Amino acid sequence: MLEVRDLHSGYGRVPVLHGISLAVQPGEVVLVLGGNGAGKTTLMRTIMGALRPPKGTVHIAGNDETNAPPYDRSTERTRDCAGARQGCGQRRSPALRNGGL
Repeated sequence: MLEVRDLHSGYGRVPVLHGISLAVQPGEVVLVLGGNGAGKTTLMRTIMGALRPPKGTVHIAGNDETNAPPYDRSTERTRDCAGARQGCGQRRSPALRNGGL
């Protein structure tokens, strides 16, 4: 699940997002629609971690990912440690988890 609460973000001193909140459940498809300059890209960049919000939170799968670096977002902690040689309970990148690397 993705949950965004009272998200504010922008570029330098230029605010773009003003208190955005949304929740996306597993299996849902959500469309972010708006005109040029409405903040769609800013919202995605902030959720992905490319922009740090001065206010608000981003939760992914129940974990507060607001201050997590971009490469560590949208990951999950390994729960099944059977046979794990190292990194049990640590975050794993989606590529590694899915055998992509």
